[in-house]
Amino acid sequence: MKDNIKNSFSNFNIKRLGSLFPSNLSFSRRLLQKSSNEEWTFKPAKAHLDADGFGRYVVEIMTPSETLSFVAFSQYLPPENRTDRVIAEAWDVVFALCYGIVTEEFCDELQQNLTKQELGRYSSRILCISRANKSVRMFEKVIGNLVKGKQPSKDDIVKIGYLHRTTAVYGNGKFGMADFKFLIKNTSLDFPFAAQMLTVYLIREFSYYQINHIAKCKNKEAINLSDNSKRNIGIGNSTGLGMAPFLINHSKPVGHWISARENSLLEILQLDTIFENKWNEFHEGLKLATGFFEQSYTDNEFQKTTNIETSKELQAFGELLKTIIDLPNWKYVVKVLHSMNANFQTQEAIISLILELYPEICDSFFVNLNHNEDFQLIPQMSLKHIMTIIESHYSWIKQFDFTNPSDDYYFWYYSENKDEPRLGVKTEDAGIENQMPLGIAKDVNRCKKLLEIDIENGVENIAQFLIQHPLMRSIVKRIQYMGQDEKISDIHINTLGKDILPTDLLRCKLALLGATKFDPKSDKWVKVTFFQGCPLSTDLSGSQIGVKHLFPIIK
Repeated sequence: MKDNIKNSFSNFNIKRLGSLFPSNLSFSRRLLQKSSNEEWTFKPAKAHLDADGFGRYVVEIMTPSETLSFVAFSQYLPPENRTDRVIAEAWDVVFALCYGIVTEEFCDELQQNLTKQELGRYSSRILCISRANKSVRMFEKVIGNLVKGKQPSKDDIVKIGYLHRTTAVYGNGKFGMADFKFLIKNTSLDFPFAAQMLTVYLIREFSYYQINHIAKCKNKEAINLSDNSKRNIGIGNSTGLGMAPFLINHSKPVGHWISARENSLLEILQLDTIFENKWNEFHEGLKLATGFFEQSYTDNEFQKTTNIETSKELQAFGELLKTIIDLPNWKYVVKVLHSMNANFQTQEAIISLILELYPEICDSFFVNLNHNEDFQLIPQMSLKHIMTIIESHYSWIKQFDFTNPSDDYYFWYYSENKDEPRLGVKTEDAGIENQMPLGIAKDVNRCKKLLEIDIENGVENIAQFLIQHPLMRSIVKRIQYMGQDEKISDIHINTLGKDILPTDLLRCKLALLGATKFDPKSDKWVKVTFFQGCPLSTDLSGSQIGVKHLFPIIK
C-alpha cells in the first residue's frame, strides 16, 4: 500500500512540483517555530533614520547559543534606477545578518560594501546579505493613511500585501561570508536557509519601523501600524530564472527535502484512525484554505482561474467529507480526494493541511535535512553498474526524443552583459557555445548511448570510458552521485523542451522556502509573499505556528 501511495504522489512530477504549497516542513515556518520554541528575543532597534526614512537600523537577536545582529541601510533611490532585476546596481534598502554584536565602526565598514551587494567584500562574520525595493504604490498609500489616522485598507493589503520586495538573499559562503558549516556548528541557524529566512523576516520588521517613522515625521499626530495590520503585511519577493538552476544543480538535497514531506505524509496515511479533534481541525483548515485561495490576488489569468477552481474544489471536498458518518482514516480521505480529479494545487494544499495536523511526525523527518553534497568520481565502477543506475534512476528520460526539435528546443546560458540565466532558442539565438549544463535528460541519454557502445566494445570501467569520452565526466559523476540513494532521483523534466514552464521550477523552490500568494508575471518570473499573517517579533516567543499561518486570510 505504501508504494501505491508514494506513486500517486510522485515527488518528481514537474506539474505537481509546480503546484507545490508550503507546509510545516517549509524552511521559513521551521524558523518561526524554532525561534518560538527557544524563546528568541529581539532587542528594540537602534535606528538613525532621517525624515525620509534614510539611514541606519540595527536589531540584536538573542538565541540560546549566540547573539546575532541585523543591520539595514536605507538610502534614496532615483526612480530611473528602480528595478527588481538582479542586474540592478542600487536599491532602496540593503541588509546584512551578522554574527555577534556589531560596533559603529563595523557598521561603517559594512555600509561601504553592502551598498555594492555582489561587488562588496565581506568577512566571515556576515551570515547573509540582501536588498529590497519599496512597493512604491503600497508604501505611499500606507503612509498617507497613517498620517490621516487610518490603517491600511484591506483591499490594498490583499492586492499587494507587502511594503518591501526583495530581489536576492545571499548566504552559505558567497562573497566571503560564513559558510553553512559555520552556521551548523556555531549558531541556532542550523538547517537549510535558516539564515536567509531570518533575514527576510527581519526585513519585514524593518518595513514596519521605517513606515511608522516616516509617517510620524510628516505628522506628529500620525498613528502607527496596528499589530493586526503588521501581521497582515508580509515581505514580497521577485524571482526570475536565476532560481531555476538551483533545483537542477542541487537535485539530491532538493529530493531529500521533498521526500521529508512525502515520507511524513506516508506515515500519517498509515494511522488507523483520525481522532475527532484532528477531524474538526481539518475541516476548519479547509474553510481557511477555501477563503485563502478565494482571496488570493493575481493578474495572471491562468493562476487566477486555478485559484478560483481550487477554492471551489476545497469547498466541495469539505462538503463531501461531511457526508461521512464514521471517522475514516487518512487513506480513505486521500482516496476521496483522488476520486474528485481535483487539480494539483487543490491536492497539494490538502496535503499541506494534513501535514499540519501532525507536527511531531513531520519533526522526525526534518532532523536530517543537512545533506552533504561532497562526492568524488568512482573511476573503478563498471559500465554495467552505471547502466543499472541509469535504468533505475533515469528510466523517465525515455519519454523524450532528442532528435525531435521540440524536445531539443532551448538552451540555458548566462547573459554576458546581464550576468543572469536566460533561455535561448537553439535555432534562433546566438551563444549556444556558452550554454549551462542543465539539460540533464539529454546528457544522460547521450551518455547511455555511449556506454552501450563501449560495453559492446569490451570497455570495462569508468576510467577507461572517460579516457575516450572526457566530456562525459560531469554527467557520469552526477549519475554515480544519484545512484547512492535508491529513493532519490533528478526531477523528471526536460529543461530543453519547448513546453517547459520555468515557473514550475520557481514555485517548487519558493514553496520549500515557505512563500505564498504565487503571482506569475510571465512564464519566467513570479512574485510571492513571505511571512504574511505570521507573528511579530514581539509576540513570537511561545507562539504555535499552525493552520492560520499556512492559509492567512486578511480581515
